[in-house]
Parts: sequence; structure tokens; C-alpha cells
Amino acid sequence: MRRAFPLSAPEQYVGFCDIEGKTIALVRSPTELEVESRQLTEEELRKSYLVSVIRHLEKVQEQRGVTQWMVESDRGPRAFVVRDLPEHLTELENGRLQFTDLHGNRYELAPAELDAASQRRLAQVL
Repeated sequence: MRRAFPLSAPEQYVGFCDIEGKTIALVRSPTELEVESRQLTEEELRKSYLVSVIRHLEKVQEQRGVTQWMVESDRGPRAFVVRDLPEHLTELENGRLQFTDLHGNRYELAPAELDAASQRRLAQVL
């Protein structure tokens, strides 16, 4: 299951996929589903689109197209790797950035909201 437009229209157009990841059905809005189906759909989407918000950068190091991150997020400390950061980076509204690690986990941060040391670390890899 995945959103057709996760950033611009997250509450509309949800695709249901087969085992190979091919979309087999598209629902304009989960609100059109029966209550039980809608609840299951919304729960699965929450799991699929879970985003950790980064509050502080402990360490960020880039080497040969691989960026290693050690951060403090809204879900606690995290360590992860992003390969080819520019390819996996999306600029959101209000200057926020979102990127995906090697395991498909999503992270978001607002550079302007980071402390000065975190901003310097981020500038080294962007």
C-alpha cells in the first residue's frame, strides 16, 4: 500500500499493491471505505510513512557517496546511513528537508531549527 502523492496530497489516492509492489487498485480517498477497511488502511499507511524528526546532529560524515548519521530525533537516538544523499533528499515547504536511509526509513529536519553545531555539521554534507 502506498500514497500516490505522499507530499502534496497525503490524504488522497491510496494505491493497493500486489506482492511484487505493482498497484492493483487505487482509492481516491480512504474516507470512502467502510469503517473497518478505512481503519486498517490508515494504520498500514502510518506504519509505511513513519517519519522521524531530527532535533540534533551528533555526527554526520560523508565518504564516497555514503553519509553516516548519528542523530537525536523525536524517537530517541538514531544511527543510520544514506547512500547518494542528493538522490534521496527532498526539499519540503518551509525549508524542511526529508531523506530516506538505506532501509527505507524516512527522516525530516528543519535546518533553521537546529542548533548552531548541528547546522555546521549539516552544511558539511549538503
